[in-house]
Amino acid sequence: MQKFSMFENLKSFAIMIAVFGTIIYLVSKPWYDARAIRENFQGKISSFIDLDLDEYLEGKGFRTGKVLIINYNDKKLDDAHMKLPNDMKAFFPYDVATIVWVNRKPTSDDIDESRLAGKGNAHVWLLTVIDFKDETIVGEKVLRGSAPLSMTYGEGDSSDFEPSDYEVVDFVKSLTHRN
Repeated sequence: MQKFSMFENLKSFAIMIAVFGTIIYLVSKPWYDARAIRENFQGKISSFIDLDLDEYLEGKGFRTGKVLIINYNDKKLDDAHMKLPNDMKAFFPYDVATIVWVNRKPTSDDIDESRLAGKGNAHVWLLTVIDFKDETIVGEKVLRGSAPLSMTYGEGDSSDFEPSDYEVVDFVKSLTHRN
């Protein structure tokens, strides 16, 4: 049986600590970054919601600079904001050039009630794109969830699946970038 020197044991221990430290860093970094961004906007969201907006400009919409995605209903940073690429994402309030309001609401409009056992709800999200500097609405899009299930098990209502945060991100990415 081979005996290892104290130096070799310390070297192995140091390598082990470095590997575990790197793993912990890589696992916790996205969580830490999201927390830091939320703290940067803490208490400042109202300044991105309480705007005196000019009329809507026709067209698909555009974005300038960094984007901030806000859950308009809850008056907070939307989860989709964290999924934006870093080169598009606003990290600080002073970065914001374009705002996207996500108005999330279930609705019973446009549902084929004849297919349902109970009441049917569909999730419809209205995305409103705002040029923050000019306080102008420059684009809108409606995202719809899937249709409610035609059958429910037991008693009760049926609801659809919500659109995903990635659909919001894909829409923001598709906007023409202007300088």
